[in-house]
Amino acid sequence: MIDPMVRIKMVEKVEVTLARLEERIGQLQDEVRHVHKEVSDLKAQANRWKGAFWVMIAIGGIAGTIAHLFIGWIK
Repeated sequence: MIDPMVRIKMVEKVEVTLARLEERIGQLQDEVRHVHKEVSDLKAQANRWKGAFWVMIAIGGIAGTIAHLFIGWIK
């Protein structure tokens, strides 16, 4: 049989450990929310710049056309 004083200390130790775990879980939840927000922001920014690829293709096409015409006039 376990001494009542030992049992009380064990219960207190379990309660303290449980309180620490609950605190850590709360901190992890906050960190996960923060990371989720940052990822969402990054995805939104990537979606905004999706059209930049086609703009660069258009600028390259225009520059290529001008260069082709300029070289044709030189010859």
